[in-house]
Amino acid sequence: MLIRILTWLLVRANAKPPNGHREGFYAMKDQLLRRFGRMIGAEWQHIHKRCWSCEDGVRDDGDSCWKCGGTGIYQHTWVLLQRWEIGGAIFHRPVYRTTLDPHEVLMIHGYITHPEYLADSTEALLWLALLFDHRLFWGLLRGGSPLDWSWRRPLSVLHRGCFWVRTGWSRFWRDVVEPLRPRRCDKCRHHFVRAWNPSWYLCPACAYVQSQEQRADDIPF
Repeated sequence: MLIRILTWLLVRANAKPPNGHREGFYAMKDQLLRRFGRMIGAEWQHIHKRCWSCEDGVRDDGDSCWKCGGTGIYQHTWVLLQRWEIGGAIFHRPVYRTTLDPHEVLMIHGYITHPEYLADSTEALLWLALLFDHRLFWGLLRGGSPLDWSWRRPLSVLHRGCFWVRTGWSRFWRDVVEPLRPRRCDKCRHHFVRAWNPSWYLCPACAYVQSQEQRADDIPF
């Protein structure tokens, strides 16, 4: 039963890990694969990147593209992937990457695609991080707010609440605390409080003198 729950969470979290925490997620994924899964084989993946300087190897002026040699493919990459099985689901773990053709039988062409689980991916990742990687969990809570959340996703609600507290505290510090902090006048070096002063860089006396000097400069002769 626990393996089935773990598999359900890992499948959804693996579909779309967040950009800022992918390294932490894949490190946790490797630990879970080694602990609960079993390796059942390996296969090569071939990825080719298309050239953005031409259209199928031909440039706008009609000449052959020199960046890709007229092939339309900028770079070829072969990745050796280990196949791991947990609860009937198959996961891949990259172990070797090269730009030289290994002349092996290819099983995967292009990138691996996953189903769209939308908000369930974030909720599953939060549960996995809470159970197996507390550092990643707190890092996720300090990140951006989930766009889709409801009472059926309790950790996403917690994530949203942390976002509200964080943004509310930032605004309170900016609008209330920061103006009350004393600072030195840039001109006379005396301390003053920003909240009761029109200038943030000059004390009231220096700000008044500066305004009088500007007014005198504006008087026509």
